[in-house]
Amino acid sequence: MLLKSLDYLERKDDAEQHLMQTYHTAWSSWCCAQCKSEELFPQLVCKDNGHKLTKKDTVRYKFQCKQCKQCQWSLSKKHPKLGCQCGMSRDGYVMVPIKKERKYENADLAERQNMKARGTEHSFSLKS
Repeated sequence: MLLKSLDYLERKDDAEQHLMQTYHTAWSSWCCAQCKSEELFPQLVCKDNGHKLTKKDTVRYKFQCKQCKQCQWSLSKKHPKLGCQCGMSRDGYVMVPIKKERKYENADLAERQNMKARGTEHSFSLKS
């Protein structure tokens, strides 16, 4: 039972680590020929007016405002279309990983005391 839970936690850590190193993901988006827009989901206005919608594969990037730290997603582009609500321009964004690094409350205390993750700081065997 304990080995299963440790295996689960290690797989969860690996997945979290992968997301912290990933800056974009593959998605499907909808393009409207009349409106010349690209969205994640088909817009009701386009559906109601009978516009021609096409589905295509695209890449989705995550950006963060330098000033207010608010995040925005962008489709197939290296920068968001609009500026931030705080007044920062389009160029005030920085590409960030999909998942932020988790901050632990006592992480600095553990570093000062040379403690390692999951109790591996012991230099002797506990099986005696």
